[in-house]
Amino acid sequence: MFCFLKMNQHTACLALFCLIMMVAVQANDETNVQYKDCGHNEIKSLYLSGCNVHQKSCILHRHNKNQLRLGFVANENTGKTIKTRFICNLAGLEVGWPGIDGTDACQGHGLSCPLTKGQSYNYNLDFSLGDDVPLVNVTATVRLEDEQGGKLACARMHISLQA
Repeated sequence: MFCFLKMNQHTACLALFCLIMMVAVQANDETNVQYKDCGHNEIKSLYLSGCNVHQKSCILHRHNKNQLRLGFVANENTGKTIKTRFICNLAGLEVGWPGIDGTDACQGHGLSCPLTKGQSYNYNLDFSLGDDVPLVNVTATVRLEDEQGGKLACARMHISLQA
């Protein structure tokens, strides 16, 4: 599309450019999950495979490779260890996700610890559901904790576990 320098066409061209830029910015925003921030708004982006921002629950299937990508700003300086907490609420019972909950977020997840307060970081987690995971709907909490249990980032979302 060509824009000519007449005033009304120039204005239309500028509006089209702004619209394209807004779409481009939204395309780079990796948040595809309806979630509740359970920290202090440190999360800047959240992506979980099987999610759609227009659906209340993410759908995760057994034996599929799932990806979690969490962009956040560190709210404090940390030590060399950060704990991954991945907890599911099953009818009021809090259960840690086997093989993920309690692991070191600084080992193989894109973080180079210690973290510096005010800096942006990306936490990456690849996981799959085994046959031992019950096929239920849960509220899941993903949290990164410092060595004293302080929250660096925290998100709560609905997940539907399916075959």
